Amino acid sequence: MSAIESEITTPVQTLDAIENQMGYTNNMETPLKDQQKGIAVAKGGLAAVAVAGAVLSASPLFPFGYSLLLLSGVGGVVMSVVDFINK
Repeated sequence: MSAIESEITTPVQTLDAIENQMGYTNNMETPLKDQQKGIAVAKGGLAAVAVAGAVLSASPLFPFGYSLLLLSGVGGVVMSVVDFINK
């Protein structure tokens, strides 16, 4: 291969590599968005469990209410640790 041919093919190969990397990056966006939705749903679910626990703790079913409050507290701690690790 002559020097002129190598100068011509090098930028083309570089552009191909960049396009491949961009495609790889674009393919990562969908799983990350799905994970973010899942985390948001889990946090919303924990909030609902906390509200239900607060309501039940003021009723004759207070053992269940306290259990739900404990469950939501543990879930909140787990979410906080996961958020801390992922940052």
